[in-house]
Amino acid sequence: MGVIGHGEDAYHLHPSLKRKQPQDNEPLTLDRMLSYDFEGILSRRQRYYIALLLASSVAQLQFTPWLRIGLTKEDVLFFSREDDVSAIPYGEPFIRQGFESFRHVQGNEDADECNFYSLGILLLELCFGQRLEDHPLRKKHPAGDENSKQAFDLMAALKWSQSVADEGGSDYATAVKWCFMGASSPDINKSWRTEIITNVVRPLELCQKHFETTNAAV
Repeated sequence: MGVIGHGEDAYHLHPSLKRKQPQDNEPLTLDRMLSYDFEGILSRRQRYYIALLLASSVAQLQFTPWLRIGLTKEDVLFFSREDDVSAIPYGEPFIRQGFESFRHVQGNEDADECNFYSLGILLLELCFGQRLEDHPLRKKHPAGDENSKQAFDLMAALKWSQSVADEGGSDYATAVKWCFMGASSPDINKSWRTEIITNVVRPLELCQKHFETTNAAV
């Protein structure tokens, strides 16, 4: 369809399967799909594939006007296919962001600008198929205002992340751990793209290969 550019980066646009227009069929948010009363089915393999796609998007678009820091599950949309409105096209998520909230952050900014905690929380939720706010560890803390909520979310997420290896395996656990721990490295602002690809995207790719190997063996 074309190419859009920003600085030295170029992003290729490709056509996808035809989607119904939003006015005809409201999109599903990842928040809705992970809620306890969602009637659809999202398998573990599908959830982990979404995790890989979101991590790859952050690796490509973080610190550009196309993606702000702090991606949430409400920002991730899925549109039904026109030929099958009941099917969830989990392999083609859309990220909704408002330009007025974008913060253009250069790669040489202070490390505290490189905040991947929100990605870590998304990976956690996709690992277990459950929203953080529905987890007992989060319910132990008050909802809080905007600032305190982030602190309480992080406290609960860090505790919850200790169970990732048992649920999703060591590769998935490596990806989650880096989002919470590795991203705070003093030198991350110098090589953040390489680091997130090495420590988040690659491990999540290995998770997909594990699924493929398992299916091939069946």
